[in-house]
Amino acid sequence: MKLMSMSPQVGISKPVRLTFLGAENVGKTSLIRRFLHGVFDTQHQHTLDEVSVVEYEANGTSVRLEIMDTSGSFEFPAMRRLSIEQGDAFALVYSIDDPGSFEALQRLRDEVLDVKGKPVPPMIVIGNKLDLDPHCRKDCWSAYLLETSAKENQNVFKAFHEMLVWFNLPCREMETTPHRLHRQCGLIVAQLVNLYKP
Repeated sequence: MKLMSMSPQVGISKPVRLTFLGAENVGKTSLIRRFLHGVFDTQHQHTLDEVSVVEYEANGTSVRLEIMDTSGSFEFPAMRRLSIEQGDAFALVYSIDDPGSFEALQRLRDEVLDVKGKPVPPMIVIGNKLDLDPHCRKDCWSAYLLETSAKENQNVFKAFHEMLVWFNLPCREMETTPHRLHRQCGLIVAQLVNLYKP
């Protein structure tokens, strides 16, 4: 694991956990892998709850971002409730080609509100698989809505950038060079050895 060297001027914020929720096969894992590693896996694999840790420095602050990938299965309510309890902010993901997955978000949103109570935690809605139906849009409870395609790499990094801004986390301006997209916001990922060079 590559660690950051901290200067005395750098402040350290408390860890923030971003939890991805959504039905099975909506692309939660694909979005996270595309963002962290710049890859898309065409083989669907059943996901167990998994946390990826990202550390980065921006605006004089060191941020530890924990990205929680959940299974999407409704068979384990206790595990899902624990994931919600431990989350600070939530990305609610549905698949644009699956109306049922959007309906599942209402249930998940209600569960987040029930578990977290007041104040309402930051929530963002992501319509994934835009490559399958680019004309499909949803009205999302006045929540912030982003449409993405992990497969075609459409708006994935914009989505994460907007989430950091939406959740009031320090973030540098996005790079647009394709081969450096995995380094957005000065990220240092545990599995990568590349350091961001401003």
